[in-house]
Amino acid sequence: MYGLSQLYQLRGRVGRSNRHAYAYMLIPTEDGLTDIAKRRLAAIREFSDLGAGFRIAALDLELRGAGNLLGGQQSGHIDAIGFDLYTQMLQRTVAELKGEALEDEVSTAINLGGRLSAFLRSISTM
Repeated sequence: MYGLSQLYQLRGRVGRSNRHAYAYMLIPTEDGLTDIAKRRLAAIREFSDLGAGFRIAALDLELRGAGNLLGGQQSGHIDAIGFDLYTQMLQRTVAELKGEALEDEVSTAINLGGRLSAFLRSISTM
């Protein structure tokens, strides 16, 4: 009934003090488990060392799949920004993470009747 990350999280809640603790997970007979459930339990047994969370997450992603990033099941505001703008934002973020130089995409000028000059610049917080 639980995903691999959920099982790992539950197990991690046990024994957080100076006392030795155990997490018991009750399952039906192994014959009644699906292959994926068996792999999840095997991973919980195997990945018990400090820092194993990343390996657990990677295996969980492999078992469950990446999901549908742009589908209707997703929460968020993809409809509000549109697919085209979303892919542009994604490309810029990937380039930024790779350390590539990014050019400003938009240049904006505001005419305030010559009384005041202004410069607007977009600042990314991601």
